[in-house]
Amino acid sequence: MKKILYLTLALTLLFTSCQSTDQVQETQDSYQDGEYESSEQSIQKDQKQTKKKKGFSLFDNSEKYLYGKQSTLFTFAVTNPLKQQDAFAVYNVKTGDTGFASNYMAAYYMVFLDEYNHQLLEKAYNNYLSDFDKKMLKRDDKQTYKEYGKIEASLNWGSLKKSTPNNSKGECYIGYSFYKGSPYFTLTMFPMFNEYSNITDSATRESLLLNYYFTKSQMKLILENSQKDNLKKDIGYDFEYQEASDTY
Repeated sequence: MKKILYLTLALTLLFTSCQSTDQVQETQDSYQDGEYESSEQSIQKDQKQTKKKKGFSLFDNSEKYLYGKQSTLFTFAVTNPLKQQDAFAVYNVKTGDTGFASNYMAAYYMVFLDEYNHQLLEKAYNNYLSDFDKKMLKRDDKQTYKEYGKIEASLNWGSLKKSTPNNSKGECYIGYSFYKGSPYFTLTMFPMFNEYSNITDSATRESLLLNYYFTKSQMKLILENSQKDNLKKDIGYDFEYQEASDTY
């Protein structure tokens, strides 16, 4: 009888340990313009395993950033095309800029825009929606990554979410690209000089080549969540507050 109980307990523990929570996979946008017969198949699910990272961080920036709502995006790399990542709206306490943050390959990247460039990104996204609906997207044009112009963006990144000392400023190209027959709104940033490398020789000299891919619904959420008024409500933080000076 004891052997049966032990066997039952062992099987229960094995079953429990094998269970994992799958990240909800974003479905690609369907785009049928007569040139390509797209399938209903969505990109293969990426099982995400959460790993707790232990250890002491020499550059803890947890006080510099405030995080808002979570959404998703795709990162694109030659070795791992269109990997879905969790993304968070984020506010830079020092600069007042807003943006999004996610893993990118083996690093954690934050992309920040000021209010003017955020508005330019919204305008570009609306132009993309119009071209999408009018079936005006070009499948074979290799220059569509900059179809809607460029904006100014700043980056912070590092090996951990709590440690992102590397920082750069530069151009972010706005456009779109097709992958497996479906179009994606894209943000492309070529490697930028890392200002932090002026302080320490151990820092990388440049950022990665960043290619962010978004379905229509993903970009809509990114824009909404990173809009300053919405972030203010989500975080409960008064962006306009300034400490009053002492009267003397």
